Amino acid sequence: MPATLPDRHTLIPIDAASAGQPLRICVAARTAPPTPDETSPAGPLVLLRSAVDARVYLGAVCDAAGQIREWVEIWVQTTAGLAGAFHTSRGGLDNAALDARWREMTASFLAADPAACIQTGHEQTHPRPAFINLDTASPWHPADPEGRAWLPATDDAALLAAGLPAYSSSSLRLWRADSAAAAARFATPDPASLETAPELENTKAKIETFAFPPGARLAPLNPEGGLLFIRRLAPFSLDDYAAFLGGRPWKGNPAGRDTCLLDTALKPLGDWDSLQQGGAFLFGAATGRAGRFLETFHLKLSLFRQAVQLTRDAIHRRQLPLLNLSADTFRVSLAAPAGALPALWTAHLVPARAGQAVALPIKTADTRYFMALEQPAASVYRPSFMGQPIRGQGAVRVRRVFTDTGGRASLDATLVTHERVGHSASDILWLRLPLAARVVDLFGRLDTEEGLASGEARFRTIPQDLDPAVNEALRATEGAVFPGTPFETIPLLGSPADLYSLGILGALLLTVNAGNTLGVAADDMLGFARKLAQETQPGEPLAARALRVAGADPRIRSALGAHRLACDGITQEEAFGWLPPDLWWSILATLARFFPGAGPDSFCKDFGDASPFNLEKIFDAPLHELDNHLVRSRSLIVTDWTANREISRVIHRLA
Repeated sequence: MPATLPDRHTLIPIDAASAGQPLRICVAARTAPPTPDETSPAGPLVLLRSAVDARVYLGAVCDAAGQIREWVEIWVQTTAGLAGAFHTSRGGLDNAALDARWREMTASFLAADPAACIQTGHEQTHPRPAFINLDTASPWHPADPEGRAWLPATDDAALLAAGLPAYSSSSLRLWRADSAAAAARFATPDPASLETAPELENTKAKIETFAFPPGARLAPLNPEGGLLFIRRLAPFSLDDYAAFLGGRPWKGNPAGRDTCLLDTALKPLGDWDSLQQGGAFLFGAATGRAGRFLETFHLKLSLFRQAVQLTRDAIHRRQLPLLNLSADTFRVSLAAPAGALPALWTAHLVPARAGQAVALPIKTADTRYFMALEQPAASVYRPSFMGQPIRGQGAVRVRRVFTDTGGRASLDATLVTHERVGHSASDILWLRLPLAARVVDLFGRLDTEEGLASGEARFRTIPQDLDPAVNEALRATEGAVFPGTPFETIPLLGSPADLYSLGILGALLLTVNAGNTLGVAADDMLGFARKLAQETQPGEPLAARALRVAGADPRIRSALGAHRLACDGITQEEAFGWLPPDLWWSILATLARFFPGAGPDSFCKDFGDASPFNLEKIFDAPLHELDNHLVRSRSLIVTDWTANREISRVIHRLA
């Protein structure tokens, strides 16, 4: 392993308590001041990626001599990105929920790849706040003038006793210093965070502003004392690795303005020509272009199968959809070359970010609905209806009040507003109704009834297990009008949305090369799915239909043919000379089934076609089909089907 980092970088322990230990977890940092044209979103630290509640830095496990034993990712929990989170305004992102979410994420990652995870205990308990002193290349932890360490203030009782919001029920993160002779002191390293905390309106004076040492160059690593997670570095992004398999050399990991190959064992991957000729990595190199092409096909299909399996496992463990699935959801890790086993055959996917789904706070055991934590944005991986939510205010006219067998009240009402209420009848309507001296969250399903006046929408609320007093107040609302009621429409989301995203990911792996883009390939794939639905004939298997449809339309063959697997100028005729057309179009027919509602063959008939209590079940059928395809693709490598087909064509021609 390399003993040094790129110029002007060093590895610095993340905790002063690790001094003198034989192994230390260190973070990569640029200790030299940056030049005027050098900027990085992480400052001096090497940021690999970020999420709404986490930042992931490059690090390493080093021994006492400073040798790098293993490259790692250092995940640091943060609330800095939550200001724009979609769910924040609803009050559902308190510290207790964020910590529970973090622990679920780390448990899921540990279950997916236990050998790659390094458990420090800080996945469960908060460490002390940490900064990196760039002048001394050492960790720095804040303390008060008396030398008492500032620690994360997570004790609800102590905070409430000081007149401050409880840690568990707020998103505010403070420091606390204890003294046997005086009351606990509280401070913040970020005074600006107090200005956006309405719960501190009358108590800001009780919080000190921490004074950092003047002149010290301190880089914030974990200023909040957030939870941590350490995992072996997975150097490849999935889209880069897919392009690499197709023939594009890998250039290394970008880190701000620096690009470095982190593992010298992977440097040969940067020379694709040598890799093809040497046979050190590709099992099929000795068989020429045909062998390399078929192996590329099998390895890409295997990666896709791994992505579906990891998605199913993550959803099964948390019983929540992901709702943010894309190529960035996964990273690719390779084992070190050993013996005659080709390194590319050791590639395996690891999860690179947690799902962003949260359950709507509907107080009922009958059903569950979900929404995305982050503000939805346009993406090729998202169905079109997963756009921006619709928010507004309107008047609610209560028409009737129903009571179910459990005594739970439900409203049949009309919403009057100038806003467009929903994208479809499956949207969930979320209202905040002032009721019984409190604001009550109600959730309803829109009615598609025609004949309503412009600006009106009919809905019925979902019965909830509310307090008896609230239920009684709901029953008394019949005929009442509630003006200025805040509302929001949320699309019906679940694991079928992740199935759709996986379909787009499959298009990326199998049908994107230098001659097109993912947007083009996704549009072509969705068009192919619709064409298959239109060409349905009684008794004809889907695979045969796909072969017939593609054979009759040269545009489909050009857009989605097997030549899209590679980037090295393989023609459509060459590709189908090596890869049986019936196998290829059978796989694309399976891929078309990933899109809910695309046709009668879809794995899900629509985006609501999944049990909210068994979300992962919809992935079982796709996995079964992919396993069958992999058996056939593997046989192309270990059996000389190309020669067999050539002989078969000669016999057929002579006969």
